[in-house]
Amino acid sequence: MILKEARRAGATVVQVNHPFNPYGYFASLKTGVAPGGFNPGFDLIEINSSVPNDDRKVLAKLWEFWNAASTTTSLRAVTPTMSGTIGPGAYAPSRISTAR
Repeated sequence: MILKEARRAGATVVQVNHPFNPYGYFASLKTGVAPGGFNPGFDLIEINSSVPNDDRKVLAKLWEFWNAASTTTSLRAVTPTMSGTIGPGAYAPSRISTAR
């Protein structure tokens, strides 16, 4: 519900912050208190430097999403035949210059 509202309000990127803290999105999903349940409409998941023990959980969750070959906003380019391969990408709204 919050992710949908963020998009409605014009957010171009939606990030899940503190995903496994007690009030975080994935922790709230696990305990059943996230309004509306799971919504795949996010683009990024934070790796929280102040909680380094969560890094493995975050990376495992990302790997789970990656291997699901989902068609969500954040994973729209993933296909089952490409899972596990490196394929970084970026979007630049204007011409990039190497001049300093």
